[in-house]
Amino acid sequence: EDVARGLELGRRVLLDVNSAGLAAATEFLDPLVAPFFEDLVAYGSIGARTVESPMHRALAADLSMPMGFKNPRSGELQGAVNGAIASAAPQRRLATDGRGRLRLAEAPGNEDGHVILRGGEGGPNFDNASVTEAAQLQAAAGLAARRVVVDCSHMNSGKKHEGQLVSCRGVAEQVAAGSHAVGGVMIESFLEAGNQPLDPGVTKLSGLRYGQSVTDACLDFASTEGLISELAASVRARRERAVLVGWRSAAALGSGERSE
Repeated sequence: EDVARGLELGRRVLLDVNSAGLAAATEFLDPLVAPFFEDLVAYGSIGARTVESPMHRALAADLSMPMGFKNPRSGELQGAVNGAIASAAPQRRLATDGRGRLRLAEAPGNEDGHVILRGGEGGPNFDNASVTEAAQLQAAAGLAARRVVVDCSHMNSGKKHEGQLVSCRGVAEQVAAGSHAVGGVMIESFLEAGNQPLDPGVTKLSGLRYGQSVTDACLDFASTEGLISELAASVRARRERAVLVGWRSAAALGSGERSE
């Protein structure tokens, strides 16, 4: 409940991650908190509960990083597409200055907004039909150059950490088959599998298991490593498939020229 200490610790973690040469990503929950760490984040997202919030869309327009917009909890996709459209336009927003005072900020617009599929009340949406629909909606909105990101957790995993294995492998199959609609995946991962309860002021730190989530249930490190290897293999398969198709096309063209 110590917000100041939490902000300090959060920034310290991001500094350590950046110092290790790794890129950091986060979901921006509170626009007022963003100035404390946005300079250390390479990729951001707007969550399902706030994707239709004008304040969060204006924040995305003011951030200098790619921004993903998760589909609302209902599962419909247009809200996420509208978020990407709105954040692409220059606009004005209330923000804080270096001393914490309100000011009127000029947001230049963010041209790297895109849809994140996280499932919904009707079930998962990591399948090829859902990915294709999202890509088509983006294209119809003038965002054809932007690919879709799939959140393999939340409703795409049935809120079970092991369900991420199924959704992520489903995405890998699409990529291996030649799909270019998917730009990446989100996986909730930590050192140990699952999660554990944390009741502030009640739970003793000595009773917590090191490396296990105290929020959403996560895959363990070994499972995550395996999934990343499977995704890499699917990308290699797509490349090999593209080379083979290109070779066959060239061979067919050459045969046609000789017959003339």
